[in-house]
Amino acid sequence: MLAGTPTLADFVWEHEQIADRFGEQITLQPLSMAPGRQVECRTVLAAFVKVMAGLQIIDLTADKHASAIVFATAGRLRGVRRLLVRAVEVAEQKGSTHINRGTLAQAFREVIFSRAADSRNPFSGRFNGVPLTGLGEPYGTRGKSQ
Repeated sequence: MLAGTPTLADFVWEHEQIADRFGEQITLQPLSMAPGRQVECRTVLAAFVKVMAGLQIIDLTADKHASAIVFATAGRLRGVRRLLVRAVEVAEQKGSTHINRGTLAQAFREVIFSRAADSRNPFSGRFNGVPLTGLGEPYGTRGKSQ
């Protein structure tokens, strides 16, 4: 079985030898805070919070925080995991059990976008709200010209 994003499905489609190796394929849509997808997104984030029991963490299911996580990770589960694992490590380094927007902002810079100015960090109060899909940004188009 092969599970992944629509981009992986495109890759598999283009490579017959890989497609032949995986009989069952599951396409996972990235998390989204778009209308009709919010419940799913909040449910997934609540599951991550549950795994982090014992820590004092902001409510990741609140609109503001859930939207920031979606922007920061492009809704990709692996990105959410990386971000939250690093946030725990950042808090631990500070001798704290608190995970807040500042902790998440630092984790974002450390594992997702090291060159992010505050205007491009979804956990900063100065974030401009534009998806991180520009040239040199983590979710910009790669390998194909548009």
